[in-house]
This record gives sequence, C-alpha cells and structure tokens, in this order.
Amino acid sequence: MPVNTREFEKRWSPSEHVITRKISDETILVPISGNLANMQRIFTINEVGASVWAMMDGKKTEKEIRKALQQVFDVGEDQLDKDLLDFIEQLKQSDLIQEQTV
Repeated sequence: MPVNTREFEKRWSPSEHVITRKISDETILVPISGNLANMQRIFTINEVGASVWAMMDGKKTEKEIRKALQQVFDVGEDQLDKDLLDFIEQLKQSDLIQEQTV
C-alpha cells in the first residue's frame, strides 16, 4: 500500500544531545547525558541510514531526502517510503532526532 505523501513534509534535525562519529565504514550515534556518553545506547547505522542522517539538517523535508535517496540507491518507491518512515520512527523513538517547525 502506498504511503500518504503528506507524511513526507516534516523536517528533522539531530537532537542536540547526540554525537555522530564515522569509524571505518560505520556511522555511530552516541547519545550524551550531561557530560557522559550513554554507552548502553550506542547506535550503528548503515550507509543508507548515514545518508539520511547527513541530510537531516532541519531544512530538507522528508520528500527532499526521499528524492535524493531515489537518485543514489536502486530501490522501489514503496519500499523506500516504508524504509524511510520506519528509520525516522526508530530515530524519533530513540530521541535521536527532533522535528523542526517552519
């Protein structure tokens, strides 16, 4: 079932308490609490996730991110829509991103 494109108008940016590090071929997200890293909640994301993360600048809409991914990765639209929204939901539930208002 196609995803409602109205859902692709949100803009996201990393939460201010997350540090991003690229180590070798992996991108790692580390939540920070106070001055300490929460080593129990380290997140490793793959190449596609790292591409999405890099585009989450608070200015690009989900639709713009989706379009950029379509140009780089060979994946069907329905699968891309589902995967993108699932990834955003996981980041949101883990408090790694925050929605930006226009």
